[in-house]
Amino acid sequence: MVDDDDMAAAFSSYQMQVARDEDPKIRTYLRENQISPGEYLKNFYDRTYGRSIRRDITRYVQNDQHRHTCERVLGLRAESAAITEQARIPGQSQSSPEGEQPQQTMTVAEALQVIDAGGRTLSEAVHDYTRQLYEELDEGWINGYAEVDDVNDIWAEIKREVGESWDELKNLTGIGDRRNPDSVAYQMMKDAYREIGGSLTEDLAEGLNDEELAQCHIRNAPRLSRQPQQGEEQSGTQQEATTAADEAVSAAVNVALTAKADEVFAALSGLSYLSRDEHFEAVRDLIGEARTMQAEDGSGASLTQVYQDKYGITLDAHCSRVAMAAARVPPGQAGQGRDPQALAALMGVSIAAIPAADPQAQEGEPDPDLVNTGFTAAQAQSIAADMWEAVQSGALEHVFRLYAQRQASAEEQRVIDYHFRQITGGIDWRFYFHQAQQAQYGRGLTTGLEGADGEGRTSVFVTTSASELQTGIDISGTGGLDAVTKVSALVRDRNMDGLFRAVEQLTEQERVTVLNNDTLINDIEDFCDEEAWDRVYKTLTGQADLYDRLSSRAQGSYGFWQWADGTDEEGIREDIKEYIRQQREIRIPQLRNSLLPKPIAELSAGEMEGMLDGLQPGTSAQINTFVEEASDDPEQQQRDRLDILRRTLAGVVDDQAVELFRLELMRMATDPAIRGILQDEMDGVDLARSESIFFNDGQESHDAHFSTEGDWTEDESRMLQALRDMTPEQRQEVANDPDFRASLMRSITSEGEFNEAMALLGSQAAAGASDPIVELDRMTHSRTGWGSLTRSERDILDKVASLNADQFRQLMADPELQAQIRAVLDREEQEQFDQIIGFSDITADTSEVSA
Repeated sequence: MVDDDDMAAAFSSYQMQVARDEDPKIRTYLRENQISPGEYLKNFYDRTYGRSIRRDITRYVQNDQHRHTCERVLGLRAESAAITEQARIPGQSQSSPEGEQPQQTMTVAEALQVIDAGGRTLSEAVHDYTRQLYEELDEGWINGYAEVDDVNDIWAEIKREVGESWDELKNLTGIGDRRNPDSVAYQMMKDAYREIGGSLTEDLAEGLNDEELAQCHIRNAPRLSRQPQQGEEQSGTQQEATTAADEAVSAAVNVALTAKADEVFAALSGLSYLSRDEHFEAVRDLIGEARTMQAEDGSGASLTQVYQDKYGITLDAHCSRVAMAAARVPPGQAGQGRDPQALAALMGVSIAAIPAADPQAQEGEPDPDLVNTGFTAAQAQSIAADMWEAVQSGALEHVFRLYAQRQASAEEQRVIDYHFRQITGGIDWRFYFHQAQQAQYGRGLTTGLEGADGEGRTSVFVTTSASELQTGIDISGTGGLDAVTKVSALVRDRNMDGLFRAVEQLTEQERVTVLNNDTLINDIEDFCDEEAWDRVYKTLTGQADLYDRLSSRAQGSYGFWQWADGTDEEGIREDIKEYIRQQREIRIPQLRNSLLPKPIAELSAGEMEGMLDGLQPGTSAQINTFVEEASDDPEQQQRDRLDILRRTLAGVVDDQAVELFRLELMRMATDPAIRGILQDEMDGVDLARSESIFFNDGQESHDAHFSTEGDWTEDESRMLQALRDMTPEQRQEVANDPDFRASLMRSITSEGEFNEAMALLGSQAAAGASDPIVELDRMTHSRTGWGSLTRSERDILDKVASLNADQFRQLMADPELQAQIRAVLDREEQEQFDQIIGFSDITADTSEVSA
């Protein structure tokens, strides 16, 4: 049994010994070979014991705090406490007075690993206290809720540890004299907390009540990037206070107006043909109250503008639509309609005129310099019409898919929105999302859905999910599916696989944006289990590799059956493919550049000839011979030689880069940690399929389905499906391979499946498509046992009758299959079979044969 405490202590002791130069030989070796202490230990362990220390730590160190300590020492996990502080140092713009450049001998992360904080590293001290803070805020009614005094005590200890190490930290890192030690301690704690618990700010707000928050010292911690100089503190503070006060007033006004707009919208959405006069009058009073509030605050903010900006419709137009919809009695309901003007008057408005559509208006014409090639007003009209049809059908998710998935420019979005408003009489599409959200999932919407003509559209049943409605609202506010919106939607949908893919495809700036969004980070952390959160966090901080992805899959798939699931083998394969795809995009350009001393356009003819002969001896001589034979003009020869040299060198370098990348994939496949996790979690066909991806340019090899003959884990139906998924050319290739055929015979032991496999090898059906000839062979092959009892002669005849002309040619050219079919039919059915194949003209088309 592995003791987690002992493991963490051993790694920390090793780190401190190296830091203190207690073993000069190791320190000298590390410096001469330019490797870190962690890399040295990892390589030594893997080589000595023939296994992966990374995999062993994952398997045997159960406590995540101690596991993180071990991984940090080995260099397998970034020093989370240093993420923000290290980013401040390059350029010294935030940490040094102008003209001063503190000497940096190591990074902040390295300094945290070597500074002695009372017998442990400063890194350990920060992470230990941060863990205590996380556990304090994570307490519930069973263990007692968080205590503000305990929170303050933990914060005091972190400040003390950083404060006592401040001089050494400055000297090692160049963090600068004008940085505040308490500010640095706060930032380190906040970053370390994010790694294990998401947002510290959000958790403080959830774990403490308002009174305790006011007493919480962390909330009042200094967050200045530098120490204010004497004489500037007062003016700077006054200026900040003035700005903050102005922003607070403005924010309060906007929040109040938005809240009132929400209240009005909810009240209007609740009106229907059943509402009494006093309900409409109550809406009038609410609107009047909102307008009065706007007039008194003197800020210039407008309820009308706030309403239109958020909901995509003017307040008067919304009231008019509600009045018109509520005046009509739905079909099948008793009663008479009311006067829409009278209902509008009860709300204090008159029926607003619906503007006529004018597709020729200048606003509907795109600026050709601001749109993609081929985008026209007619195309915008078509997209807008599709969006409106989606609204009418209740499938609102198609609206934002049409809108966002085009990756349209801002000008294209503007023109599409314009034409949508032409259809609806001035209503933006986001109005319908807000209305559907207000009505909640599954309810009929009775206001604002009648369109420009108003006929026959009094109610629409919405099928869109709550998360998709919120996504549509988010997109309407941003003009597209930005990183935060995309990730938020996946979290709301509880789509773990989608979340993994989304964060892995974010740009560096998008990752920073998501990471710094406290609310979203906490939502993600709440949604994920420990392994999934670790994968997402390491991806967002730019440190996740293939092992991190595969490790999360070892816990099982994510979904309804997660509790009953084991290793997610399919998820592992998809992760390998996606990782290789991403690495190919990154590494091949890097490898290509590494093969060239400078861009090809800047190389001389002599330099290119030397490089080509080094990569492919004799190439330059062949080029010279070709050029001299093609032209007698020396100037033309020089131009041709230069052009051919550049093209040839570019092609050769590309090929070399691809080959080098393939070598990297092979090394990746043999990495002890990767092999360890694959072999621990898989065997048989699953293991072979996963390993084949590394050796097949990131794609799964069909041969892998048959490479473990005799293994009880094999699934013959999967092998048959693999043959169906091959192209005709691939089937022909493996059919001509005697080793493959022998492997197939050993792998598929049942006669029926083996016969079907042999038939599939000769199939000309497209990849993934069924082959009626193969199906006929399978249906008629067994004459005894269960196959004969479950066979339907009628199905066989129907299958024959459904063959197209090419398939009839195959059948007519195969007398053995014809005899096999007749053998399982009785006399009457044999006559029907003969009539079918005798009637069919093999030159006829499919429709004639089917008839």
